[in-house]
Amino acid sequence: MDAALKIIALLFVLLMALVFIWQWRSQRKAQQMVDRPAPDTSTLDGHINAAKKVYFFHAHHCRPCRAIEPLVDEVRAQHHNLIKIEISQHIELARAFQVAGTPSFVAVEDGVIKAVRLGAVNQQWLDSHL
Repeated sequence: MDAALKIIALLFVLLMALVFIWQWRSQRKAQQMVDRPAPDTSTLDGHINAAKKVYFFHAHHCRPCRAIEPLVDEVRAQHHNLIKIEISQHIELARAFQVAGTPSFVAVEDGVIKAVRLGAVNQQWLDSHL
């Protein structure tokens, strides 16, 4: 029984290490997009004439996305340059932005990506990028 517990513990540690490495790699990939030109989004948001835009990439099946959505909707009521993008409907755009997971927020200023956040953000982060 003692050997079985050691194997289970080792497998758990390996699993946690893989999760950590995957998240670290996703964050690193997202940060590599900063200071690069943003992909063309004119078909999606061409009517929005703002130097700053924040794109909220989400999925309908994503629980963290649904949890942050009330805040996003509240901020969108005041800032029309916060654009919600359902990744299943805009797969190519998500790929162009190299979205690694949902929810993801991409701040763009004057056509250049200025910040990328994987996961939830707070109101202060949104306000500072809009």
